[in-house]
Amino acid sequence: MKEALIIRNTSIPLYLDLLEQELAAINSNNINEVNFKIYCFGMEKKKFGSLEGVLDVEAGFIDHSEVVKVKYNSALISDSELKSYAEKQNFEPINTSGNFRTATRDVHYYLQHSDYKYLPLSEIQKIKIGFL
Repeated sequence: MKEALIIRNTSIPLYLDLLEQELAAINSNNINEVNFKIYCFGMEKKKFGSLEGVLDVEAGFIDHSEVVKVKYNSALISDSELKSYAEKQNFEPINTSGNFRTATRDVHYYLQHSDYKYLPLSEIQKIKIGFL
């Protein structure tokens, strides 16, 4: 599809680029996860979602602390880049993920309050929705 648009000299829509990123990551061995202790789910999820290479951000709890689980493509963003970004935001990495519990009220909060909530979106499209 993308090749056809290029041949026709048509701009490639953002949703198609995002889908390509997601499919490329799924078909590689570059998907990693890391957890960060945060002080509030809202804007922190959006901050991570804006980073190139971040595939999914899930809010939850570990040992009564608010955390986000960040799934990312290590071919596009390294572990050290992600941790450096988190450190600048005053987020602490958490080494354990064994008892991660999803914050069910926060699942795709921004999407549910947007005009896009009825669209069949991929996971990466869902987290990037606040940046369209």
